[in-house]
Amino acid sequence: MKIVWISSWFGDYRVPVYDNLNKLSEQNFYIICSEQETSDLVRRKLHDKLGEHSIILSNQKIFRIGNTSSDFANSTLELRWQRGLYSSLRRLKPDVTIVEGFG
Repeated sequence: MKIVWISSWFGDYRVPVYDNLNKLSEQNFYIICSEQETSDLVRRKLHDKLGEHSIILSNQKIFRIGNTSSDFANSTLELRWQRGLYSSLRRLKPDVTIVEGFG
């Protein structure tokens, strides 16, 4: 069973979790993340542990609507578009897709 986890950002503490999921799934686990949202340390650790099973996408676009200078919650709507996400999913053909979203 091929599993793909899409998460735009996370800390390096998650890399061992992803590595273990890859081992448990018999090398059928993939992580897709954003280059702009992850640190150099995270990307380096992903590459070291998962190699080609880590897909780091670049050129994320963010469209903001509302008062971007406000500190109040829900005063701005952000729509993110990640170039290459759909084509990566089509190429991998996962059986299970895990998606994270926080707002």
